[in-house]
Amino acid sequence: MNVSIGSTSISVTGDSTHGDATRMTKKDAVSRAARYLSNHGYEVSTTTVKGIDLIAKDKANGILALVAVQTLKGKSFPLQPFSHTKTRLNRFHSLAAGATAYLTRHHYKGLLRFDSVMVRDDGALDHSYRRTFRIGA
Repeated sequence: MNVSIGSTSISVTGDSTHGDATRMTKKDAVSRAARYLSNHGYEVSTTTVKGIDLIAKDKANGILALVAVQTLKGKSFPLQPFSHTKTRLNRFHSLAAGATAYLTRHHYKGLLRFDSVMVRDDGALDHSYRRTFRIGA
């Protein structure tokens, strides 16, 4: 396995378990991301709110994470999953709109974070997040 770090991405080669088989579906990616988060100390649930794929609460510190799961075709993970391309920026705006709807509906007060889990076709994933916000008093 070779890892190279560029200014906007991390590239991993020689790590494919599926070769050039089939593209991972969004449902498979969400399922894989949920297992990953659950194994790393989060209580995970799905939601029907548009723009949000998973709701995860960190058991250690109580931070609520609204998670966007993104599938990737290539071998590299972008260092900033919500910027640099129109598609990623639109994904962030969709997540923000979903967050507004979710927080309003549930009257949530506490710590909140926007997370991204990017899943490659070969099953490798990257979990990244932005700073934590305090919602309400």
